[in-house]
Amino acid sequence: MKLLKKDWLVLGAWGAAAGVGALVCGVGLPGPWKVVGAVWLSGLALAALVMLAYRNLALHLYRLHEQNEEAQRRETRQTEALMKTLLLVKPRRLLPPLRGMAISPDFAALLVDTILAKKPRHIVELGCGASTIISSYVLEQLGEGGRVTSLDHDARFSEVCRGQLAEHGLANIATIYDCPLREQQVGGKTWQYYDLSGAQLPEEIDLLVIDGPPEWIAPGVRYPALPLLKERLSARAVVLLDDAGREHEKITVGRWLKEFAGWEHRFVELEKGASLLTRVS
Repeated sequence: MKLLKKDWLVLGAWGAAAGVGALVCGVGLPGPWKVVGAVWLSGLALAALVMLAYRNLALHLYRLHEQNEEAQRRETRQTEALMKTLLLVKPRRLLPPLRGMAISPDFAALLVDTILAKKPRHIVELGCGASTIISSYVLEQLGEGGRVTSLDHDARFSEVCRGQLAEHGLANIATIYDCPLREQQVGGKTWQYYDLSGAQLPEEIDLLVIDGPPEWIAPGVRYPALPLLKERLSARAVVLLDDAGREHEKITVGRWLKEFAGWEHRFVELEKGASLLTRVS
């Protein structure tokens, strides 16, 4: 049993009172009653300890119950989002695993909703993966000749994603470019960021999906996305940032809104958080 700080204060106060009581008993009571007084005080001490233990156990069980309920609610939301995505996308093969380093099901559902609502002609992704396949399926269903251009710094992972696109019959819709990270000066700071020189980017980007580089590269490493690509964003462009619940992503979005006018921001409460930026002028 772990006692809280206030529990030790309670026990200390009780111990002091018991000590005084024991002293009184020892001074003012005849021999046999001294034993009775000592037993009585010991019983009070044991009762106090048991009550504190019971209270702490009850609090611990209550917190566990709350945590389990919240975990169940999170899993239910992700399951519902996955079912929605599968119903809308109708993949011909199993999708790659979601969550972890990959996008979560609720972000996948938001991505599908955004594509269906905005009908982008050109999607650019920073970080390939399951989102590449999902975006390609939705563009295929829209039937308007939309394209996905995806960039990734990990050549081995890019090759895996190309194979998955081929298995799903989507290689004609999405193109993945290997863009290793290199030092670049952006916003008055040196960043390790995608080398864009080897990628054939569309002249106009209607949807920019930012899910890379990974955070372990450097805090706030996704900041260069908007400064480097803002000139290519179309008049109806939408920017969708994953992992927006993280502190450095919040700082990044704040910098974008401060440095680049004409954007409206909406934070979406998802498992990892998402930021949706839409042009307003």
